[in-house]
Amino acid sequence: MEYFWANNTKSLIDELKEEIGIENLTYLKEKKPSIHLAYSARQWIFLIISLYFLLKTKNIFIILFFSSFSGLTIFNFLTLLHEALHNLIFKKNKPFLNNLFMILYSLPTTISPTQFTKWHLDHHSQLGSDVEDPKRDKLAPKKNSRVLKLLYFTPALFFIYFNAQKKENKKYPIKVQKKIKIERSLFISIHLLINILIFYKGGLFLWFKVYFLPLFIFFPLFFGLNRMGQHYARSSNEPIGWTTFIPGSFFWDFLFLKSNYHLEHHLFPMVPFYNLPKLQRFLLPSYKKRGIIPYNFIELFYLFIFKNKMVYTIWNKNVI
Repeated sequence: MEYFWANNTKSLIDELKEEIGIENLTYLKEKKPSIHLAYSARQWIFLIISLYFLLKTKNIFIILFFSSFSGLTIFNFLTLLHEALHNLIFKKNKPFLNNLFMILYSLPTTISPTQFTKWHLDHHSQLGSDVEDPKRDKLAPKKNSRVLKLLYFTPALFFIYFNAQKKENKKYPIKVQKKIKIERSLFISIHLLINILIFYKGGLFLWFKVYFLPLFIFFPLFFGLNRMGQHYARSSNEPIGWTTFIPGSFFWDFLFLKSNYHLEHHLFPMVPFYNLPKLQRFLLPSYKKRGIIPYNFIELFYLFIFKNKMVYTIWNKNVI
């Protein structure tokens, strides 16, 4: 099988390795389970705190704050799931524990860990291809329509994503398709039981603030915003320009659990998420030399919606 990304980036990756230095890269690739587990614990604590206040309050402003915080936390579990599928949690290979964490991180969104793994690894290997990269071929908006783009920030995202997943699943072996179906059915069943329990204990209003707002209103909002910072805005038609460059900042690092370092992740996918800010600092001279364009999420939203820029094209902006 041909891997589009690897076939087009060997010389680039070799150059970047030399510019960073082998010792520095070895240090950046070091896995520290305690750090991952600390972030994981933090996310579960955030979710518990959000649920506590949502259960207790009827104040609309408190409800909006903690339901948005809960939706953000649910989204960030996908970042931790992403770490697990790349085997970046433990120093040594621990399949049972790794799979257990993948299940825990998948449950809040009902996404199948098997599907997410296959989809994401195909995205890595086929990045740059119009048809083999599932994110570009199946998930990205096909029409340059503001209305269609805005749907990615709404509950319609679930229909868009799972329809894309359904189409891509047909390419997988039957055994993999069956496993995906079992995982999805199990997670959906658990969510249905949770919904029934919420309705039984507190009725429609409790369900609305504890379940509907976080998962169906705020989760898509954060998903859509984060998605804009991946590949929609290109710096060039060279491989290093195929992924959007987002300079690090405390606010966005905290908000998106460092998943905003998407360019760095594609260049060196074996660097754990907590080391990506350091990796970016090593790469900044390389970016400047190659004319990579920096964006922030506010600029991206403005260009994406108000200027109606087409995805996977070069978006005009001053170069660093």
